Amino acid sequence: MCGITGIYYLDKQNIVNQDVLQGMNDVISHRGPDDEGLYIDQNVGIAQRRLSIIDLSLDGHQPMCNEDGSIWIVFNGEFFNYLEYRDELLAKGHKIRSRSDTEYLIHLYEEYGKDVVHKINGMFAFVIWDNHKQQLLVARDRLGIKPLHYYLDGKKLLFGSEIKSILKHPNVDASIDLEAISDYFSYMSIPAPKTVYKNIRKLKPGHLMVIKSSNIQIEQYWDLKYQTPQKKSDKEYIDEFTALFEDAVEKRMLSDVPLGAFLSGGVDSSAVVAMMSQKHKGDVKTFSIGFKGFGEFDETPWAQRVSEQYQTIHKEFNLTASFADTLPGLVWHFDEPFAVSSAFAIYFLAKMTREYVTVSLSGDGSDELFAGYPFRYSHDYRYDKLECMPLMLRKAMANVFRLTGMSGNSKLALKSRKARDYFRMSSLDRDMAYMDNFSYYDQSMKNQLFTGDLNKAIQSYNSSDVFKPYFDNSVAGTPLFKRQLADIKTTLADEMLKKVDNMTMAVALEARVPFLDYRLVEFSARIPDHLKLNPEARDGKVIIKKAMANYLDHDLLYRKKHGFNVPFGEWVKKELWDFVNDHLSTSEFKQDPLFNHQYINKIMYMHKAGKFDYGNHIYQILCYSLWKQSFKIKY
Repeated sequence: MCGITGIYYLDKQNIVNQDVLQGMNDVISHRGPDDEGLYIDQNVGIAQRRLSIIDLSLDGHQPMCNEDGSIWIVFNGEFFNYLEYRDELLAKGHKIRSRSDTEYLIHLYEEYGKDVVHKINGMFAFVIWDNHKQQLLVARDRLGIKPLHYYLDGKKLLFGSEIKSILKHPNVDASIDLEAISDYFSYMSIPAPKTVYKNIRKLKPGHLMVIKSSNIQIEQYWDLKYQTPQKKSDKEYIDEFTALFEDAVEKRMLSDVPLGAFLSGGVDSSAVVAMMSQKHKGDVKTFSIGFKGFGEFDETPWAQRVSEQYQTIHKEFNLTASFADTLPGLVWHFDEPFAVSSAFAIYFLAKMTREYVTVSLSGDGSDELFAGYPFRYSHDYRYDKLECMPLMLRKAMANVFRLTGMSGNSKLALKSRKARDYFRMSSLDRDMAYMDNFSYYDQSMKNQLFTGDLNKAIQSYNSSDVFKPYFDNSVAGTPLFKRQLADIKTTLADEMLKKVDNMTMAVALEARVPFLDYRLVEFSARIPDHLKLNPEARDGKVIIKKAMANYLDHDLLYRKKHGFNVPFGEWVKKELWDFVNDHLSTSEFKQDPLFNHQYINKIMYMHKAGKFDYGNHIYQILCYSLWKQSFKIKY
């Protein structure tokens, strides 16, 4: 695990400046505090910051080369099945001098070229310089667990695990992408391949790039495709899942440093801990974060139950509103606007965890693979009753309930919001309703939030286009699979995994995600829908719950779904009000030409008065402002 960066000039006459490359590497030192290295070959320079996990000796130093020094690599991630190739490589005459997975990757590249990506079970972003071919290979793992950004302007390619490495190069056009700003306010993050900068892109998951002189090719090497389920019994599918899951967890316990697990008390992390405990009874280290006094937000009692069941060595951290002073630093770690409020909870959880271990397993990914969001994936039959009403009347009723302005937690307020949502959602087709569920600032809100100039600049752009390809694809499978595919291709990589990577690597902690073993991911695409979602019970992850019935208590497996959320909306009404209000009242922010500041003031005070829950919307504005301040953005 580490951070990587580098420079490739298309014109061989341009020589990489060592000081520039060093600066690009230094700015991501938090990702790898154990070692650093640079390699320069005229117009090519690659660099790495190392967090030592496997083979802690100097044999694991990067950049690393093959025996004759003709092939060099920088590698971020883990190659969990690398030892499976030892006999094959030795039989073909390769000399293996270390226990490092990076060395195996080099030798497999010598045998298979760019097809080496198909050999890897793991999480990765790597760059290989092949001096024989005068060729650069850049690749990112299938699901996007590890990040890779690049800048390409016709003269040079710059790349980095984090955008801030690229921005350290003296000749970068850092113009802002206004469409990406629009996407951010819709989704709280910016979907790949965009970043907030027009000329800096994310290499999409499952893609690789080959650069040879001025010839640059980007290709998709892996995709998730629906497969018609075989005629197998539920038990056969459950047994297959259990075997795959157990092996995925075991592979991710490979480590030469202390290892543990995040334990939220939900189904996913509890399942991971249960499987870990089969391998190491009684000495698994687990870590939780809680929100004492905030009811459903605090899941630590459930985590404690699992810890007691499996006799783990358990630590807890209680998060309060006192975290506010750390927000500017956390925003810096994301490089671009990012407003998933659970990110700062992950940061404090990771910070505590890092005091005890260097690697932690997590339960991320299972919700997307096995329909863990029943409220999003289910067909809501209550819409059918509304659809007998004329469409215009449904739209009018949605506006009536929206304009009542009812908020708070009273029964009347909750019914008002539910009625508004039902009338609004029934006014859309099923796919559009699903996409609308993702949007925090819908189009009408963005029209009020943005100034006329910004609205005019993006008037022909619609952020929902991000999701459309997955619904327009006629071979995508069942309606449920289409929705899952949209999640996997967008929010999983660009929101969930980005959050975990940036916040864990901020404290040099490696996070591993067993549910995203590609074999499990492909398995999820070939099982019948009823093993994912029970729509009548509005219950997801059916196969996981059945598989874990002998490992976890029934009431834990079937309790009401709670996402990993934080009570920011409540905090901003009280403890955080002055912090947020003072920040958004500065003259610097008030002069931002993109926003209608009267509208921002309106939603601030409606939220504080309890007229509407605008907690997430306010957090988005705050994170945008902190990002702009941190990176000294000017328009």
